[in-house]
Amino acid sequence: MVAGGQTRYGAERIRSSISLYRILVIIQLIAVVVGGTVAFLLAVPYTTGVGGIGVSSSSSSLVGTGAAVGALLALAAVLVLTILILTIISWLRWRDGIRRIAAESGAMGANQFQHAQAAKKFYSYTVWTFIIGILVAIVAAVVVAAIIIGQVSGSFHFNATNGSYSAPTAAQIRAAQQTLIGVIVGVALLGGIINFLLYYFASTSLREAISGVAPPEALARLESGRRNVILGAAFNLASILSFVVPLIGLISIAQPILLLLGFTALLEGYDRYLATRPGPMFAPPG
Repeated sequence: MVAGGQTRYGAERIRSSISLYRILVIIQLIAVVVGGTVAFLLAVPYTTGVGGIGVSSSSSSLVGTGAAVGALLALAAVLVLTILILTIISWLRWRDGIRRIAAESGAMGANQFQHAQAAKKFYSYTVWTFIIGILVAIVAAVVVAAIIIGQVSGSFHFNATNGSYSAPTAAQIRAAQQTLIGVIVGVALLGGIINFLLYYFASTSLREAISGVAPPEALARLESGRRNVILGAAFNLASILSFVVPLIGLISIAQPILLLLGFTALLEGYDRYLATRPGPMFAPPG
């Protein structure tokens, strides 16, 4: 095994991971457009439309609209499943690349050793943040369900005189809605923070992996990519304010665009490093 063989092969694995994940970002961009279309169809089924898009209230048009919504929801489900599968494959390639680079970093000089170990550390941060995100999502789902059940059951009062239940008042319904909205906003904010940390740790790991051996032009692309990825995650966090100001939700389209620019720049950074580091024509052993 020639010196640097593991580092080069690890970089190739990470490059493959980035290339695959970029497909996910494109799918995410499509999903945002699909989600916006579904939201539009669900929000204006009985109006004359917005911006020249007419939606008739006739029964045939309503059936057509329902079928369109169903088809879009089915497409969204397929996209989610595809994203999950590709994410797992991408992360496995990333993990393999980081492991190989870190294993050889001691022989690649003190500078690369520090960067490679930092990449490994930030990869671990990413994984643990992802696990925490899943746990938070589970707990949040249970809390929201408990609040809904509690609000609904607490809004009905049994009348022992006639053996019936009294319906909730308008004030009780508003209070229940405000409580639920407050919880959802809090959960969305926490989810946005976790999402931001995921992209921050991941992009830092991708940059650090070869920062000790990459040429200046590659480093510039790596840093540019990391900056755009973090900015995209920040836009996603800001879009949560759409619960308060609906128009802010329009900036959600900026996240996948910035992520696409960011991962493209990271990919170019790895390409430029690999172009200056010709390596063995075989895959080094693990």
